[in-house]
Amino acid sequence: LDVLNGATMVGDAVLQLAEGNLDNAATALDAAADYNKGSVAAILAKACAKFQKKQYGEALRLYRDVFALNPTPPAEVRLGLAFSAAKLGQHELAEKALKRTLSLDEDNVEALTGLAVIALNENR
Repeated sequence: LDVLNGATMVGDAVLQLAEGNLDNAATALDAAADYNKGSVAAILAKACAKFQKKQYGEALRLYRDVFALNPTPPAEVRLGLAFSAAKLGQHELAEKALKRTLSLDEDNVEALTGLAVIALNENR
C-alpha cells in the first residue's frame, strides 16, 4: 500500500469512521484533502464525519462542495445534503433534495422516509 496515495488515505478514514473513531477519521480526511484538493471521495467522507460529529452546517457545506465538483452525483449524495439541511431546520432544501433523490431512484427508502418525517413534522 502506498500510504501517500489519496485513495489509501480515504480508505483509512472510512475504516476509522466505521469503527467510530471520528477524530482519527477527521485527521486522515484532512490529509487526503490536502493531498488531493478535488477528491470527491475525501469530501464525501469528510461530510459524513462532520455529520456524525453533529457539525451539520459544515457537513452541508461539504455536500455542496461535492455538487460544485460533480453537478450530477449519485442520488445518495443528495441524501446527505437533505439530512444535513433537515438538522439545520432548512426543511424546504431538505424536501427538495429528497424529492430529487426520488426522481433519480424512485425506490429509495431513505428518501421516502425522510419525506414522511418532514410531512409528519409539518402537521404538528
